[in-house]
Amino acid sequence: MSVSTWFGINDAFAASTAGHMSASGVLSSLPMLLAFGVIFYFLLIRPQMKQQKQQKQLLSGLAVGDEVVTTGGLVGTIKEVDDQYVMVLTPSKTELTFQKRSIAQSLPKGGLDAPQNVEAKAIESKATSTTKKSKTKLAANKKIS
Repeated sequence: MSVSTWFGINDAFAASTAGHMSASGVLSSLPMLLAFGVIFYFLLIRPQMKQQKQQKQLLSGLAVGDEVVTTGGLVGTIKEVDDQYVMVLTPSKTELTFQKRSIAQSLPKGGLDAPQNVEAKAIESKATSTTKKSKTKLAANKKIS
């Protein structure tokens, strides 16, 4: 008694279908395989190639003075550019050397100074509003006296 008879499969039936497949079965699955291939290409392969092309353009276009962000999240200005390495000057005036491929993105010019300038302007405007208030209080006190 064989294993195939335990499951109710006839030996002659199993042997006859295992030997050949019909051509219509292969042709009917071909459009589905092609559809999966096209979907795979447009959802996975093409966007990856586009991203690699953009990264290559970014790295080839790096120049001294560009403001960049590294893959580790450090922000700075490029001080020196070599074939393989880039020296980055951070806002705290620390010089760091990175491999070129560790540059994740380039920032717009003046992007590093913007938060510091905004903070400085906020402190300055607060100081000027405080002095204006104190001047008006002094003027009011002089009128009362």
